Amino acid sequence: MQIQVEDTLLAVLDTWRKQGYTNNFMQSGKLTINPEDFKIDQIHRFEGMTDLEDEAILYAISSKDGKRKGVLVNAYGIYSEGNINRFIEQMTLKHHIK
Repeated sequence: MQIQVEDTLLAVLDTWRKQGYTNNFMQSGKLTINPEDFKIDQIHRFEGMTDLEDEAILYAISSKDGKRKGVLVNAYGIYSEGNINRFIEQMTLKHHIK
């Protein structure tokens, strides 16, 4: 897993789309996938220089069978979405337990 810090959100999304991360796994505010079936491939964090609302974290994730790749975007810190945090935590815990 790579962690990157650079560029803009749109630039990274464009790069990842070219790498096959084309699915949006968030529909109407709900995650549409099971954390047990996916792994985190890359993480990109964006830090706002003057405004906490500019901070975001972008995850490139793929299914363990390699058939589905996509992204999750979340705010960072106090503005983050709880359901995405829980999903990422479940994925992370599964990787550490095995």
